[in-house]
Amino acid sequence: METAETSAIDTLFKSLGTEVSQLHLYWKVYRQLFAASDERIALLNETGSMVFYILQHLLIDEVTLGICRLSDPAQTGSRDNHSLERLLIDTPDAELKEKLEPVMVAIRQLARPFRDRRNRAIAHSDLKSKLKLDLNPLPGISRADVENVLEKIRCMMNTYDHHCFRNTNCYEEPSMPLGSDGDFLTEQLRRAVALRDLEKNGGISPEIWTEGRYKGA
Repeated sequence: METAETSAIDTLFKSLGTEVSQLHLYWKVYRQLFAASDERIALLNETGSMVFYILQHLLIDEVTLGICRLSDPAQTGSRDNHSLERLLIDTPDAELKEKLEPVMVAIRQLARPFRDRRNRAIAHSDLKSKLKLDLNPLPGISRADVENVLEKIRCMMNTYDHHCFRNTNCYEEPSMPLGSDGDFLTEQLRRAVALRDLEKNGGISPEIWTEGRYKGA
């Protein structure tokens, strides 16, 4: 029988699921654009190096912030947080809580470098870090670091999901509309470079750029 307590915790779980899915979507686009191959990086540099440089940093910042939000303590001051630890604390099922606790411990541990980066370089600008005077400089964040903490986040969500609903979610493969992801974008960039090379070699008329459907874009 559903109670007000179980209804509230299930609502929190579903809301966290939306945030976890969005976090994985950002990470998938990041990997598609910046972790596919050296040739893809060369393509991005040739077709919009500064734009993609900015996008790369914005995506890794957003992934960092997403991991930090999910790994926040259940409460900050007098305000409850929308976090995995709040899910753990509010779960009334003792058996489920026992399953979730070690996963939450691992998430806290894996999220430490992300929280350090958020606190010193994203949410705030730490003076010694900025001027490179800190004896303990900010650690780098590798793709493996991201993958490891995301794996534990998925584990926690799917442990709850399976225990309560006999279901699991493939968060690592977020669905995107056709023709909207990083792979599609790079395909269009490859085509654009090929056409530009044809134009340079006299294979097509330069008018293709001035008379196309998006000539005013």
